[in-house]
Amino acid sequence: ASLTVSNAAGSDTIAVVIQVNAALVAPIAQFSTDVTTGTAPLTVTFSNSSSGQIDSHSWDFNGDGVPDSNEVNPVFTYASEGTFNASLTVSNAAGSDTIAVVIQVNAALVAPIAQFSTDVTTGTAPLTVTFSNSSSGQIDTYSWDFNGDGVPDSNEINPVFTYASEGTFNASLTVSNAAGSDTIAIVIQVNAALTPPIAQFSADVTTGTAPLTVTFSNSSSGQIDSHSWDFNGDGVPDSNEINPVFTYASEGTFNASLTVSNAAGSNSATTTITVQSAAPPPPSVTGNIVLVSDRDGNNELYVINPDSSRVNLTNNPANDQQPVWSPNGSQIAFVSNRDGNNEIYILNVSDLSVTRLTNDGGNDQQPAWSPDGSQIAFVSDRFGDNDIFVMSAADGSNQVQRTTDVTNDRYPVWSPNGSQIAYVSDVFGNDDIFIINSSGGSGQVQLTTDGNNDTMPDWSSNNIIAYVSNKAGDNDVYTINPDGSGELPVATAASNDILPRWSPNASRILYTSNLAPDGSGGVVDFNIYTVNPDGSGQSAVTTEGSNESSSDER
Repeated sequence: ASLTVSNAAGSDTIAVVIQVNAALVAPIAQFSTDVTTGTAPLTVTFSNSSSGQIDSHSWDFNGDGVPDSNEVNPVFTYASEGTFNASLTVSNAAGSDTIAVVIQVNAALVAPIAQFSTDVTTGTAPLTVTFSNSSSGQIDTYSWDFNGDGVPDSNEINPVFTYASEGTFNASLTVSNAAGSDTIAIVIQVNAALTPPIAQFSADVTTGTAPLTVTFSNSSSGQIDSHSWDFNGDGVPDSNEINPVFTYASEGTFNASLTVSNAAGSNSATTTITVQSAAPPPPSVTGNIVLVSDRDGNNELYVINPDSSRVNLTNNPANDQQPVWSPNGSQIAFVSNRDGNNEIYILNVSDLSVTRLTNDGGNDQQPAWSPDGSQIAFVSDRFGDNDIFVMSAADGSNQVQRTTDVTNDRYPVWSPNGSQIAYVSDVFGNDDIFIINSSGGSGQVQLTTDGNNDTMPDWSSNNIIAYVSNKAGDNDVYTINPDGSGELPVATAASNDILPRWSPNASRILYTSNLAPDGSGGVVDFNIYTVNPDGSGQSAVTTEGSNESSSDER
């Protein structure tokens, strides 16, 4: 602006600058951040780009309405997770302006937790397994090791893998992020490719009489899903048990089979079961006299029943002889060579079963029961010559030698009270009868002293000894007291009279003789005779055309 003044003399001008500014307006707020999201603690740099005349800056970083800074370009750290409205307000005399940006602060990053499942954990090769991931947390990478060799096999989330061969494998998953990693493993058992099983079984018996109960024992191998038994070979399954028991009710020959199966196939095994007709019950043994007869070609034991019928007790192709009743009449001790040499056996009369008592390389014979039935005296040549032994009658145990001299000692028999044993010895050249204590073989007493052969003694329940002697030329039966007194001839016919045996009540003597039973005085095959203790009442018990001998009565 200028002023000019004038007069006649002239004029003068002066000027002044007048500055006129625009009217004041409020500033415009504007800013940016280097980050708007992250995990706590999160440091954010705020860069102001507001425009206009700015007299003041006011920052509110967490949106709580309380100014946090008046710097132009502040830096702020968010310590914990959350969503924050960070704002800037710029002001002048004309007013103010505000702008906000959302800052997202996440929780601090932690390592993920590995977890997965499989549709199968065992099976046969080739085995296809589907792995289902169920891991938790922030996961940046997946690493699967299916066979446990330390080499990653897949980075898929839910992979599928096929195991081609058998084995035990540690299948593992490792999940990772910036904070770390976690691994979990599952054992996958892959079995060899399924093959059909092999059938195998045994039977406790394969032959017997009906009804025959058979226990089948399965020993099949391989994976077995089913068992099918056909006991009688008719093609119809009878059982699916593993180890069944079956009873064959009737006779016949049966193909018993087992079929075992799995998904790969089946296999069968067969064995033959032979069922014979039911054995007839043992014959009724009601008689009291047992004897030896060769009526069937070889020596067998027979019992004479009250109706005079004969019952074959042994029915064996060997030679069975020298039978002796047990004191209670339920068993018979006898001698047989059915196992090669002469051994002593026990026959149970109720079922005709036979048990062997002696078993050595010598010949054991001439058994004699003790009065109480607990022991049996017998003769054995197991040590060279014949000696007297005793043993348990129950099982043949505790075999003890009672005579030990180098002679032939034979025909033992017990005294009525069991304290002594009479026997025959040729210690002086000929056969004589001696008596010893049964408990130890001591106290030997010679009963007969003549120069003849005195043999085959039997001691009665009333304490009299019957024996055989050839003092009259041929063999005859005599009786004598245990002290050597009272000798009495009992059977003296012109025949061979041997093997005397007292009845249990001492009322008669059974013996073997080849005297003709027709009263002619001639000699024939051996038969069984009976005679009274005084020599009277002699009569034939058997009159067969065969040899009957070695009788005993219960």
